[in-house]
Amino acid sequence: MKYIFWDIDGTLLLTGGAGVMAMIDVIKEHYFLKDFKFDKTLAGRTDSDIIRGAVLQIKGKFNAADAANLLIRYHMALPKHLPQCFGSLLYNVEETLKFLALIKVAYPESYSDMDDSYIEATINMWQTTFPDVPYVIMEMAFNNFRKKSKFAPKVAEMFEELRNIHYAAMQDKLTANEYNPNLLKKAEFIVENTRRFSRRFFE
Repeated sequence: MKYIFWDIDGTLLLTGGAGVMAMIDVIKEHYFLKDFKFDKTLAGRTDSDIIRGAVLQIKGKFNAADAANLLIRYHMALPKHLPQCFGSLLYNVEETLKFLALIKVAYPESYSDMDDSYIEATINMWQTTFPDVPYVIMEMAFNNFRKKSKFAPKVAEMFEELRNIHYAAMQDKLTANEYNPNLLKKAEFIVENTRRFSRRFFE
């Protein structure tokens, strides 16, 4: 079974240095240190590896209980530092995760045999190709697609579904009247958010 995670270095969460500040504060508090600096770069390393290195740096030997305690306290401290450093979740991440979950549920074999670099490329593709489309519309397009295909959607196929939704909403907008304001409101919302799909993907 594969799990998909974004990395904290800029593809999921912009920390503004909050992670480093939180970890240093936790280490200083735990070991009663006035000051602490990491002796190795933190770039490209996981939280657990960084903490393991810090424990070795301070005590000269690794203790799993110490490391586990530090990791728990770090996870508790990080949310307090994020606002100070203006940390934030990147745009469209939650929507992309929800959309990929839809694909995985409907097509369990999709993405199962990919290596990590291919998975990362796939995630980035979906995240950047439809950044301006609300999740509710992407879900609508996907549900239309899955009713007629045994295979997970390609980008061009989702473009086509969004194009179909756009023109269906255009028709609803023309036929809706004062007696059906909800339909008119829904149609206007869809048309506004799918306008760029009014042309074919390869045009």
